[in-house]
Amino acid sequence: MFRSIAIVIFLLALCACQDSAQGPAPVPVAVPADAEKRQAQIVQDSSVHRVEHPAEALPIWRTHVAQRPTLVLFSQDPFLLPIPEELEREALELIRSGPPENIADHAAPGRPDPLFFPSMSVRLALQAGFFRELIWVIPSAHDPDQLDLATLRQQLTEAGILSESEGHSLHAASEGFAGTAGGVPFRIVHPEQLPGLEGLVITHFDLSFFGELYRNEVKTPIHDLGREMLVQVRDKSWETLATTLTAGNRSGRVPLDLRFLVERLRFWLDNPAQLDAPLPAPWREQAQALYLATFLETERVAEKLTKLCEEHPNEAAFHFARYRALRAVKQGNQALAALERSVSLDSVYALEYLPLATTARDAGRLEKALQMQELAEKALPNDPLIRMRRIGLLFELEQIAPLRDLAQDLARLPWSDIYYPETEEQLSRISTLTENDLKSFVFQE
Repeated sequence: MFRSIAIVIFLLALCACQDSAQGPAPVPVAVPADAEKRQAQIVQDSSVHRVEHPAEALPIWRTHVAQRPTLVLFSQDPFLLPIPEELEREALELIRSGPPENIADHAAPGRPDPLFFPSMSVRLALQAGFFRELIWVIPSAHDPDQLDLATLRQQLTEAGILSESEGHSLHAASEGFAGTAGGVPFRIVHPEQLPGLEGLVITHFDLSFFGELYRNEVKTPIHDLGREMLVQVRDKSWETLATTLTAGNRSGRVPLDLRFLVERLRFWLDNPAQLDAPLPAPWREQAQALYLATFLETERVAEKLTKLCEEHPNEAAFHFARYRALRAVKQGNQALAALERSVSLDSVYALEYLPLATTARDAGRLEKALQMQELAEKALPNDPLIRMRRIGLLFELEQIAPLRDLAQDLARLPWSDIYYPETEEQLSRISTLTENDLKSFVFQE
């Protein structure tokens, strides 16, 4: 449950999401002096911070704990999953007073022994006393009147995002729904219901918010979608202490095609006057390519993106878009070269090798699948969950020696008894398999 409870898309079409375990009132945080100094180095001069996942935002949020701001969260996922009870005390100690660099490390993607997952980050922040209120802005394109309280309450509690008591606390309010989460007031609002707020605010944007609203460049141009939301926020004149941005690609919530948007949002937030200016020329060219792709103008799209990559060779997002375009025109080798270039500039794009491996495997091209798998591992070497995917391929290829070696290496890792209770045992069994065992052994991927 803890690894990947997806927020049902149907939920967001009908209602909104809420929170989790309701505990004692949050305790004010006393941050040690050395940790405080390191936090100051993290925050530096900018009030806009781009990170990969919400656990990396926790040290930034902690910097402002003395002001007890309101957190306004724009995301498909509210990051409110409860932490296992046996880990809660240790996690809260880390969140409240641990070295800032250790916080995200304990929730790093693929870590075999995580203390918590990024999807638990907001709940931990509430329980740690970082915020006096949480406002969750849900990415619903439906009319606010269509949000249904009963459906909302049921789906949030069944998903484990809210405790039963928190679910029952939800009630209709003048703007959306209100209740409690993590011991603090909690509101769920539609994008058209952004409230006026008194007091200090921290805003957090996860790309899943825009990914859920995006359809295509004809119906919902992505730059317009991002800019219009930021303009709405600007026009509210909230007293904002800081803004954090998460790309969310490692969680699987956000397609790699939209990864570029996180840097565009940061640019606008750092330069708010640009919200009223025309798009920079390279962005405009990319937007035109996306528009043409909607009408299947594949050759023109590939030409336009090839030129854009020549003019801006160090923009990973442009190379990734070119990879997509070249695949569409069946230029496989050139497409893989474009993907390789994007990965060299931004390793997270290596996640694309995983669906390529799956496609090749489904087509019976096991050697090609193994090649794609190994490229993903090379670019993201610190994620054993990615390495684990190679086991199934080696089974099908009946490569017993590499299979045993890989399982042996993975079995040595400190797998969590709470999050991955059977992993070490299964890997240990695989590491001793013989060729005669291959056909009878069942590997659970």
